[in-house]
Amino acid sequence: TGYFTLSPEGSVTVTDGGTMIFKEGEGNRRYLYATPEQAEKIRARLMSLVTCPPASRNQ
Repeated sequence: TGYFTLSPEGSVTVTDGGTMIFKEGEGNRRYLYATPEQAEKIRARLMSLVTCPPASRNQ
């Protein structure tokens, strides 16, 4: 699987306080989310990227 999962289609409403509310089934909006397994995969990938030595500027 990939790094994220795509939600079902739905609609998004923004409250006066700025909170976004997603309602499944009434619209064509989606959002990405990560399962615990995907979150671990993301964490591991980010760690591998930030701990790599910098590339040489001469390459």
